Amino acid sequence: MSIDPTLRIANKRDANAIQDLVQRELFLPDIPDFHWHLPASILSTIHAGRYAVAEWDGALAGVLALAVHDGELYIDVIAVEQRFQRRGVARSLVEFAERAAHGWGFQRLLVSTFRQYKVETVYERLGFEILEQDDSCTWLARQL
Repeated sequence: MSIDPTLRIANKRDANAIQDLVQRELFLPDIPDFHWHLPASILSTIHAGRYAVAEWDGALAGVLALAVHDGELYIDVIAVEQRFQRRGVARSLVEFAERAAHGWGFQRLLVSTFRQYKVETVYERLGFEILEQDDSCTWLARQL
């Protein structure tokens, strides 16, 4: 049994597993524009080369999607399978995102999260600082 996840760029064969994981771990039915679990969203991000998967002993442990908005790189999706949480999978995915950001010439990495997830402290432990909060979202950034 491995002690760390293996990370790689996702391919279209990963789309169904990604959709299942995002649906199970992230889906918020009360958010009207929630689209991260939709096949078209997943496939377009895979096609752009901005989806990564973390595998642990051959099982899908987590996923990461990156997006560029207004010239900034965002973690658009990060989800970890419940049985792999608290094993460093999220940290590995964020480190993967940081390497990508460096390679693409970005100076910082941003993330926004719905407050219902209650994961702001996870991001803060990973070196992100809160930029702004409102009733529904928290926006955080990490200088690279």
